[in-house]
Amino acid sequence: MTLRLATWNINSVRLRIDQVARFVQERAPAVLMLQEIKCTTDQFPRAAFEEMGLPHLRVLGQ
Repeated sequence: MTLRLATWNINSVRLRIDQVARFVQERAPAVLMLQEIKCTTDQFPRAAFEEMGLPHLRVLGQ
């Protein structure tokens, strides 16, 4: 079994959500860690990540 971890200095997750979705579809990481999300915790696009198959989230917004 292979465990894929991915880290990404995203610099605004809301502006790049389509790129994230494409990356998740192509690379299928088990764990995706984003830094510099540039949003508060309540602004984080949780629903988009759940739709991508990443429902387990730990978000610490700015």
